[in-house]
Amino acid sequence: MRVALGIVLIGMALAGPACAEATVSGPTAIGNNVTVTVETFSGTLPVGGSRFYSFTVPQSGMTTATLLSLKQGGVDSTAIVLIGLGAPRGTECLLLDGRQVAADVVAQVSLTPDPGVYCARISDAGNLTGPAEFSINIVHPR
Repeated sequence: MRVALGIVLIGMALAGPACAEATVSGPTAIGNNVTVTVETFSGTLPVGGSRFYSFTVPQSGMTTATLLSLKQGGVDSTAIVLIGLGAPRGTECLLLDGRQVAADVVAQVSLTPDPGVYCARISDAGNLTGPAEFSINIVHPR
């Protein structure tokens, strides 16, 4: 199952580049004096499409992605989509970890990467019936 999912993730990563909007909030202190940055990646996901956003992790530490909202036709959607974290390769986002998820408030994908440039990606897993507005929070060390 993991091999099949890996093949699907790589295929989706190569399916075509597209970017969306992102906002960055200021540093936030969490337990043990760890300071993190929260970046919100949002936009419109077309049926059968994908979007990605690149961000910089300045120091090693837990990095997470959470699909906060997904709306179709302005209404909250329970559709399952693929979100993941990875490394940008040209105009693509090669996923290192990805999951099929519905919107939630709990982190759904995580990595503990070395410092560098990474990306978050969202893709239609074949469940969208129309374009979907989405919002993903990316939390990483500051």
